[in-house]
Amino acid sequence: MVDATLVVNAGSVGLPFDGDTRASYAQLTWQSGWQAAVARVEYDRDQTKRDYLETGFMRDSGRSRR
Repeated sequence: MVDATLVVNAGSVGLPFDGDTRASYAQLTWQSGWQAAVARVEYDRDQTKRDYLETGFMRDSGRSRR
């Protein structure tokens, strides 16, 4: 809580700052006020990398090549 406001950071898929490489999302529920939990789920990171390359996403996304 920040003052009277619930603040939730759901995290990131692929670029975690906390080292946990699972995908994350926020689950919000209302029970006389907002409650939040961050859920983590496993996913196939190697397949995701292949999909980015094979679909042309990395080539067509305009991503800088430094």
